[in-house]
Amino acid sequence: MNISNIDLNLFKIFDVIYREGSITKAAETLGITQPAVSNSLSRLRALFDDELFTRTNKGMRPTSLAQNIQPSVVSALQLLRSSVNEGDAFQPETSNATFNVSMNAVAQVSIMPKLILRLQSGTANIKLSTQTVFCRDLVKALSSEAVSLVVNYAVPTPAYIKRELLFNDDYVCIVRAGHPRIKDKLTLKTFEAEKHLLLSEETQESSNLRAALAENNITQQTVFTGNEYVALPAILMTSDAIMTVTRTLANAIKNYLDILVLKPPFDIPSKKTFLYWHENEDQTGANKWLRDQIFQIAKPQKLPDSRREAERAVS
Repeated sequence: MNISNIDLNLFKIFDVIYREGSITKAAETLGITQPAVSNSLSRLRALFDDELFTRTNKGMRPTSLAQNIQPSVVSALQLLRSSVNEGDAFQPETSNATFNVSMNAVAQVSIMPKLILRLQSGTANIKLSTQTVFCRDLVKALSSEAVSLVVNYAVPTPAYIKRELLFNDDYVCIVRAGHPRIKDKLTLKTFEAEKHLLLSEETQESSNLRAALAENNITQQTVFTGNEYVALPAILMTSDAIMTVTRTLANAIKNYLDILVLKPPFDIPSKKTFLYWHENEDQTGANKWLRDQIFQIAKPQKLPDSRREAERAVS
């Protein structure tokens, strides 16, 4: 076999097919077309004179040869990345890098302002661009390098997507200062009697707030539900309604608006927010630097025992 004529990208595609067990999922993960993946697999089959993957009702099953070479392929890809990263001494003071990231709304208002402030202090040429990445597209966006980092709630991900806890947020209730009936304490009777504004994400089955309301058989009189993180606080300030949100979001709103932050009159499980990145970027200088900036900003809000999670189960 003459390795001088081998396209190294074929081995990256082999690795993704092996992981995903599907041509379609591999194409989605890589951000390329399904015919392109099929064409690459055909070239690999010709190269090794083996089917490598056979179709079954459970997906693409690797042949014995594919199973034998897979550890070596993974090691070789990791070695190539390490070789490149050895010379990747990131210098933020002189870099003109543009980072494409995705942050959920809470991170946009709590992390982004402080991150931009850091970039303006000695890293004048670095730029940030944000993109919307839905939870279902998180793995694809990181694998295809559409974004470098994602900040979002807990979602199931494969082992090659790394993550670390940023916030473990308790819930609080907020009302405008000067509310005619609510001062420094919120009772359950008042909570049920007053009107509420609700973020759309809290209507989902995975919502900790929704589960706590149901578990305690508590009535919430919702007059408006929406995903407008800008509009909802403005509506709050012109009404006598209550909003139940995470403390991180409440603190961000309190920086700009005169609100009261109150303890809910019932227990609500905390809500976790994670920073996600692809294992290929784990040792990349630029990615590590940006992760460190975000960790430092979030650190005051993290629990003392927060750490990179080895387990992949959604908490």
